[in-house]
Amino acid sequence: MNNKNQKGLAAILAVVILCAVSLIMSRNALVIGLSGLDIAHNYAQGQSVLNFTEGCVEETIRQFQLNENYSAADESFSLGDFYCIINTSSSSGYKIITVNGNSGDYYKSIEAEILLNEGSVSINSWQEI
Repeated sequence: MNNKNQKGLAAILAVVILCAVSLIMSRNALVIGLSGLDIAHNYAQGQSVLNFTEGCVEETIRQFQLNENYSAADESFSLGDFYCIINTSSSSGYKIITVNGNSGDYYKSIEAEILLNEGSVSINSWQEI
């Protein structure tokens, strides 16, 4: 009879250990999955801010096409939760556009250097800074 109790106790102990290991593995899988979602959300939000900031640069280029003497000093533009600050300057015939965009805790900055020639625009450089 004692041998049967030991086998039953061993079986119960094995089930408890398997359940504990399964719970730990499930918890770890959940944590990994949630951190993956967090990374994906951060990436998507960063891309949205980058796209908005690029749009602000493109709008500034359009303003230069309409008026070659256009200038901006801490000019702001917002759309919903997105916000950008536009600054322009001139150097050796080039127009330099610097835009800082943000939404919440996400920030992107772009600097573009353009050359204007009778309404047409040549982009000399465009970089995220």
